Amino acid sequence: MDIKNIVIAAFVGSLFTLAVQFIINRKQRNQIKDSIDLFLKDIILPTGEKIINEISIVEGAISNYSFNNISLNMHPSFNSSILDSFPIEDLQPIYKDKLIYVISIKSRLKNLENRLPYQYFKNCVSEVEQHIENHFEEHKNHFKAKTDHFHNCDEVKKLINRTSDNLSNVKDIITSINKDIIKLYE
Repeated sequence: MDIKNIVIAAFVGSLFTLAVQFIINRKQRNQIKDSIDLFLKDIILPTGEKIINEISIVEGAISNYSFNNISLNMHPSFNSSILDSFPIEDLQPIYKDKLIYVISIKSRLKNLENRLPYQYFKNCVSEVEQHIENHFEEHKNHFKAKTDHFHNCDEVKKLINRTSDNLSNVKDIITSINKDIIKLYE
């Protein structure tokens, strides 16, 4: 063999290696994109809508002092763990100029961890019941029943307003996540 054939063989071998590497990278990117698309479209969007509906239920329950028979979900899949599992460097070639939406969705999902209606409802009920229990005897002459205390106590109103504001914030964040998901696929 002469030098010319060795160079040609090396060149063909490196082209073949590059082609195989390109195919492997392309397949890996498609798998990542498919996983993220499935996660965002089939889990985050519908779960976000369910959470928004739960917010309305919670707001109605706390404003009417009807804490019984409320069924809420903790939504364990509503988090950023799937998006966290892929490095930004792997996402850049997939989403290119729309990567900002993925990053925004990821950060908002992280922001919502432990801030869903279930947690706010549980905390509000606990704080309101604790307050009424602690102060009912003290205000017995002013409030005849616990429901009177609930509807007329300024401290209870503050607790409910704070919870309502927090739930409104959650609703706004979920709405912006949903909008970003839609923009990602336009």
